[in-house]
Amino acid sequence: MQFSHIYIETEVWNHERTKKILSYFPNSKLIEIESYKHVFNRSYQHFQAQKFFPRLILAKKYGNFLYQGSEVTNLTRHPNFFYNTLVLNCAYNCDYCYLQGMYNSSHIVVFVNIEDFLNETKNYLSNGKEMYLSISYDNDILSFETWLGYCEIWLNFAKENPNLILEIRTKSTMFKKISHISPSPNV
Repeated sequence: MQFSHIYIETEVWNHERTKKILSYFPNSKLIEIESYKHVFNRSYQHFQAQKFFPRLILAKKYGNFLYQGSEVTNLTRHPNFFYNTLVLNCAYNCDYCYLQGMYNSSHIVVFVNIEDFLNETKNYLSNGKEMYLSISYDNDILSFETWLGYCEIWLNFAKENPNLILEIRTKSTMFKKISHISPSPNV
């Protein structure tokens, strides 16, 4: 993916992950914003038109790092089914996908404060419970792996936390980006 414009929240402008991501897009125009919602939640956006010229938005997520998964989508029937939203939207444009009606915008929002997502998950796991966590419930996280690296971080986290069952849903062919990581029985 290439992005002609990258919107960056002021608070994450100097974040280490922001710098790393920007190193993959040296020709993008950088635009500082107060909140991702000012771009992502605007009225009168055309989802399909934006798919031709997607923008990247780098932001910080506050709270709600874990969401209880719906019983309807919990095919494993795990009692502690959760998902998170590390990224809003998907690189693909599948006709059948519910994401096309979920947001006004098709721009990609990446929350760079992954450490907060990891800490919240670790806090939940610290009580000894097992957790089933989907990190690609509302996106295809593996499709961004080249420049984001979130799958690798979560795969290593899962190895350190055996009571975490990690789910990564994908239709991406980017498996080579994580193929160097030894398989784990809880992923």
